[in-house]
Amino acid sequence: RPLKRPSANGTGPPVTAIQAPEYAVTHGAPIANFSSGYYGSSGSGFDFALRDAIKAAGDAGLLFVTAAGNSLDDEPGTDDDFNPFYPCSFSLADSGNNPNPPTNILCVTAVGSDATLQDTANFGSATVQLGAPGVGIASTWLWSTLQYAATTGTSEAAPHVAGGAALLKACNPSLTAVMIKDILLYHVQTNYDLTGRTTSGGEVDYGAAVVNDTVGACV
Repeated sequence: RPLKRPSANGTGPPVTAIQAPEYAVTHGAPIANFSSGYYGSSGSGFDFALRDAIKAAGDAGLLFVTAAGNSLDDEPGTDDDFNPFYPCSFSLADSGNNPNPPTNILCVTAVGSDATLQDTANFGSATVQLGAPGVGIASTWLWSTLQYAATTGTSEAAPHVAGGAALLKACNPSLTAVMIKDILLYHVQTNYDLTGRTTSGGEVDYGAAVVNDTVGACV
């Protein structure tokens, strides 16, 4: 089920971000999609409470799929390894704030139908794991009379991966969050535009993941 974190104007206090994974775990959800985030340095912008909530959710079995973030003012996307975008960048270990990062984060960037990285989408060879469709995606839209609009960004890409993770879980309920993450990353479709920009160098491939790792449970 969807969890409404921000208010009607798209903003919300940080505590709501912490409550979302906690709510998901309490209600038995094995997978959560978090199409949100914020920029911050590894020092002043590091939210220990949010990091700990995601990590605790992982200990309880939750796979936390999140967006890599987009640049501001339509500038080119930036590197989450060096310009942290949280929660995605919580997956990067450092000797200071984050020596043992959460292992249940799956961070997603956006690619277009031409398989290239979307212009404003963030990337990161150590923080962003894979890509997924994120250009011209039909999305609910509060400010449209049709209630839908074609939108673009990593927030649109992340749910594609969360959906693939849910498909794997449905095929084989015994799969843990880390197992699902590993399967999706192992079976990506190689994308040379994502090589050196993501840990896997590819974009999500549901078919390969399901056929090769669930012993035909879905076919």
